[in-house]
Amino acid sequence: MQNLIDQQRIEITPDAILTIDHNNVVLQKIKVLEVEEITIDENYAPEDSAGAVWRMIQKKPRTNRLAVSSQGKEYDFQFLIDSHYMAVQIAKIISGWKDEGYQILTRSEESV
Repeated sequence: MQNLIDQQRIEITPDAILTIDHNNVVLQKIKVLEVEEITIDENYAPEDSAGAVWRMIQKKPRTNRLAVSSQGKEYDFQFLIDSHYMAVQIAKIISGWKDEGYQILTRSEESV
């Protein structure tokens, strides 16, 4: 998954959210255990359709967002999901977070 703003990658795991630079150096690690609240998009979608190609040409790709409140700080990540497989994986991770009782809020596309 690619962060659009700083050309970094975001790696989302059941235990942490990491930002990684182009040299594979971890720039930031937010442990899910330390998170007070996670705000997710209503649904996540990959950029692998014909419409996605057109949006990329127009330089308006559909971004996916994840916002986190942790230890008094706010983090807002915007990223592209590069495959349907990755969209399914993030859905599984979010489902696991919900099952473990983390506070998950959903942002509808209209409120973006």
